[in-house]
Amino acid sequence: MLGGIASTSSANCNGSTKLSKSVANLESRLANLEKDLGLNKKYKLHVYDHCPFCIRAELMLGWHDIEYERVVYGYGQGADPAVCGGTGYGPTDGPRKLTGFKMLPVLEGDSLPQYVYDKGFVGLPESLEICAYLMAAHEIHLPCDAGRDDVADWRKKMKPVHSALTRPRNIQMKIDDWKDPRDVAYAQWKYSSKFGFDYAKEMEATPAHIAQMNSYLEELDGLLRGREGTISLNPWGLGMDDIKLLPDLRTLTCVKGLTWPPMVQAYVENAFEKTVADTYFNQAV
Repeated sequence: MLGGIASTSSANCNGSTKLSKSVANLESRLANLEKDLGLNKKYKLHVYDHCPFCIRAELMLGWHDIEYERVVYGYGQGADPAVCGGTGYGPTDGPRKLTGFKMLPVLEGDSLPQYVYDKGFVGLPESLEICAYLMAAHEIHLPCDAGRDDVADWRKKMKPVHSALTRPRNIQMKIDDWKDPRDVAYAQWKYSSKFGFDYAKEMEATPAHIAQMNSYLEELDGLLRGREGTISLNPWGLGMDDIKLLPDLRTLTCVKGLTWPPMVQAYVENAFEKTVADTYFNQAV
């Protein structure tokens, strides 16, 4: 009996060893597969929360469940007071440490294209290049820009009113972009001196701007062709057209008093359900 017990115990041990080896082998193969598919990539995305170009990259990451660390910068950091009307701070800090330019987004990662490092960059700049890289690295199948003239025309005509409404309000959002008063001062200097933007004048014109933008939002409702299931510009679902448009609509959510058509508001809210970046509806002014 003792021999029988010893034999059974030995067999169990051998079986456990084989099972452990099989599990370890399977885990190793799975890890290699994840590596090949880019599923275990670790990223760090450097952004301004208010920047529409940064939000393009965040939509791409969020929609496809790609994990990343989000680093938000003060908007005045990296601006040289000597050439920026006395505004800005840390002229060699912030985004400039990443690429030498005061420019975001920038994506850091383990397997970026070699030309990024050849240029001396810490990460990959330019929102659409980041999106293209992520699509290739993670085998993302996302419809390309459909080249819709109606959408392009709508964006062009609403832009002046969009800027008039959002620039005075964006700097009031409780986000890290404006954590330091010098960030706000730099933004106001930049748009006033370089673009002739009059903050006080545009705030006074709010009622007229609101009325005009409400009209534009009604027009946008008619441009949404994907109206069942996932709301999108095109009937085949979310694509690069949406990646380009939604950040501008998100910026517009900082404006209080707009009348959002239900379909348009749902389009925006649904698009940002899976993103780290949130809308500004709950703090609109």
